[in-house]
Formats: sequence, C-alpha cells, structure tokens
Amino acid sequence: MAGGWMIGDHPQADVAGEHAAALDTGWVLRRARRPRGIGSPTRMAASTAQLVDAVVRPGSVSG
Repeated sequence: MAGGWMIGDHPQADVAGEHAAALDTGWVLRRARRPRGIGSPTRMAASTAQLVDAVVRPGSVSG
C-alpha cells in the first residue's frame, strides 16, 4: 500500500498495526510516553491538524 498513511493516538492500534501493514504512521501525542515494544511512528505531533499538514507538506513537523 505505497503512500498509505494512518493517523491516530493509540500506540497498539494505530502504530503497531500499521507497521505490520507497511503503512506510514502519524501519532497524535496524547500520551506522555510511547510504550515499549511499539515501533516509532513516521511522524508525531500535538494535533491531528499538524500531522495532516506534515503528510501534505513533508518536513513541516519533525518525526
């Protein structure tokens, strides 16, 4: 699924699952820490709007 993205705020459901599906991931930082055993998301930001901006304009949010 080249070019596919998943944006969410739940580490297991929205990051780990999408890594398994070979999708890029965006994580909305609502939790203080990323749990152990979960791969790093492609991008992280404080809001969904910031993540969407990062997908549309790469480089606008650090990942």
